[in-house]
Amino acid sequence: MPDHEEALGQLGAGPLEDMMSDELLDHLQHWLPFTPAMRYALGQVRISAEHPALQR
Repeated sequence: MPDHEEALGQLGAGPLEDMMSDELLDHLQHWLPFTPAMRYALGQVRISAEHPALQR
């Protein structure tokens, strides 16, 4: 993952953040448990402006 950390951060802070919704979260449930790379990318998503239920 260290070789791809910057790209994964950009994925999280860009496309994943833009697509964040209940529907995306429903799709992501099928990927559980997440790989370290996916956890890192999702950790870069800023969702503080989203509804509290979506943040959880």
